[in-house]
Amino acid sequence: MGKLLQFKLEKRLSYNKNLDYIVPVVSMLFALIAGSFVFWINGANPFEAYKEMFVGAFGDGYSLSETLVQTTPLLFTGLAVSLTLRTLLWNIGAEGQFFMGAMGATWAAQAFSNQPPWILIPLLMLSAVVAGALWGLPPAILKTRLQVNEILTTLLLNYVAIFYVNYLLYGPWKDPRYPGFPQTPRYPDAALLHQYFNTRLSMGIIIGVILAIVLYVLYKKTGWGYKIQVIGQSRKTATYAGIRVNRNIVRVLMISGAIAGLGGMLQISGLQHKLRLGGISNNYGYTGIIIAFLANGNPLAVIFVALFMGALLVGGDSLQMTMGFGKGVVHMFEGMVLFFVLAGEAFKRYKIQWIKK
Repeated sequence: MGKLLQFKLEKRLSYNKNLDYIVPVVSMLFALIAGSFVFWINGANPFEAYKEMFVGAFGDGYSLSETLVQTTPLLFTGLAVSLTLRTLLWNIGAEGQFFMGAMGATWAAQAFSNQPPWILIPLLMLSAVVAGALWGLPPAILKTRLQVNEILTTLLLNYVAIFYVNYLLYGPWKDPRYPGFPQTPRYPDAALLHQYFNTRLSMGIIIGVILAIVLYVLYKKTGWGYKIQVIGQSRKTATYAGIRVNRNIVRVLMISGAIAGLGGMLQISGLQHKLRLGGISNNYGYTGIIIAFLANGNPLAVIFVALFMGALLVGGDSLQMTMGFGKGVVHMFEGMVLFFVLAGEAFKRYKIQWIKK
């Protein structure tokens, strides 16, 4: 009987592009099925748990607004990582670049606090973009000059960024009025983004969607988009075609950092209104890796996957309040999704060949 069930993986002779859309969907379904077993083992009805998560994320206007609030930073980190994926690079540093963007915006809010909104908010954006881009530059130089793996350098720079921001919050930027709380003074009103419909939703979500559309157009309609597509397919071919591979790698990593940095600015200016310990990021940079992978580097798909992950965060909070599950349930789902997506990647290139006796 065992011999009848033997199989092997056989490399596909041609690549089926439909699998780029089918595999992520199937991966998420398998993650939900696996999550059902976790709920069942812990004595909860999986259908009730998922229903509670859905209602918590989309049940009314306020729930929807909170889902969009969580979607906003995920949209920027997902777009940042998806850009590097198109050139077969791994930017694991979106978390640190997100922190540096928040730090750059806070510096601008303090340095130019007397400026009107139409000057101050663009200055915050510019500072965040520059800070994030500069944080993507060292891995780019090490990659192009010394062939140092960008996974390692971008990951390690996350910790440098986080600890440096913590130093600022405990030290020179700490608000003296609250000695027991590591945080900066509140941003001036001119540096705050308007919140709509009596919710915490700001224009950040609109900026993110516009940015995704712009990136999609750049990929499909410009020479630069064509170049990074060729680099992602084969760097040898790109070099043979006269494309400056190293220069484009530096550009991609810096633009990726700039996008993540802009997300950090919008998070603080549109939601937190001050830089404070524990309030900057909810692992948005790391979740952006999952989003980019699920979207297969497509910026338009990033919008919908980020919305899914945002709903997962808000639904997880609702599940915690109503059914007593810890917040780790959300991270469990993220891990399951990533696991099944990585497993699904194998089926894009290989097919199961049953061995019959």
